[in-house]
Amino acid sequence: MPFSKKNEQKQFKSNFSTSFWNASPSPEGPPPQPKLNFSEIKKKWDLYISSLPTCPYCISREKKPKKIFTSKNDAINFSTKFTSLGLGNLEPYECRHGYGWHLYTKTS
Repeated sequence: MPFSKKNEQKQFKSNFSTSFWNASPSPEGPPPQPKLNFSEIKKKWDLYISSLPTCPYCISREKKPKKIFTSKNDAINFSTKFTSLGLGNLEPYECRHGYGWHLYTKTS
């Protein structure tokens, strides 16, 4: 096969993916994750929530402006994390005023 840049790149990708997927796991296992207590998690959560912009039109039941998520995926990711922490069940919906996505509390 004649040498060409395309063939070289193709061979590199093939070797990389083979070595990556066939690599054996580290004998020590994954690095340990630091354990956070509830107050540390709450601080990080509050900091993240306070950084989100608010909608000038939509308000919550508590009469607070709704937080804006730029995409449906962002809203889903947030609600998934929220639910996994046992803090409630949130569902995303598109703002009727065109300001991105909001969340509402889903009742059973």
